[in-house]
Amino acid sequence: MTWHHVFHSETIVIAAGPFIGKQIGIFFFCFVAQKLKIASLSHGTMWQMLYGTSLFYGIGFTMSLFFSTLAFEATGEKMLFDERIGSLLPRVAGYSVLALSSRSSLPAE
Repeated sequence: MTWHHVFHSETIVIAAGPFIGKQIGIFFFCFVAQKLKIASLSHGTMWQMLYGTSLFYGIGFTMSLFFSTLAFEATGEKMLFDERIGSLLPRVAGYSVLALSSRSSLPAE
């Protein structure tokens, strides 16, 4: 695998679809439910924590694998590489947001 594979349009679509779609969908509908008073955030939960959690849902290994085989006829090593890139991005982003939000929610010593 080369850097060409990382920035190939198929890799970007397979990686970005779940990453962008899941975080927008989950965070947006939680936000709307809270504004409509259908649901509320638990005591001590901040919006940053909810957003960080919604980032983790972009991992979606099984569905991305399924879509990549149907839409792009990707097979073998290329498909697994695309999926690894697609699942690494939400993990790093979700961890970063949760780590930063947990630091800001700690009481001052």
